[in-house]
Amino acid sequence: MDPIVVPLFTRLLTPNDLKGSLNFPSRVLSAFPFPEGSHFMVFEAFDVHNHARQFRLSTRRFDRYRKPVLSRAHWRRYVEQKNLRVNDRVTFSMELNQAYGVRYRVKAERILTIFGKDIWVDVE
Repeated sequence: MDPIVVPLFTRLLTPNDLKGSLNFPSRVLSAFPFPEGSHFMVFEAFDVHNHARQFRLSTRRFDRYRKPVLSRAHWRRYVEQKNLRVNDRVTFSMELNQAYGVRYRVKAERILTIFGKDIWVDVE
């Protein structure tokens, strides 16, 4: 049976995204099983080549608005490895599969103009 892919969010990258941590939308927090009593978790997301990338997702401890972010250290490593630029886009999704359960995906894309038409291509 093919996995079910659940898109979590897509974001066009800004200069601030490339320099610091990456803000996550609060609406996707339910897709990440934080350990009881913890304000952070480490998860793996697989890229288009099926390489595991490690990220640390954290939230504020004592605020009503949790403001989830990917830690700067893990996110910057990914930005540097992929050589991401302003206006590239990154997509996080979740794969549900009977064989391995839940698996996260991360995809980085860049827009190219070919014969006057803009297309999104994977960032290797």
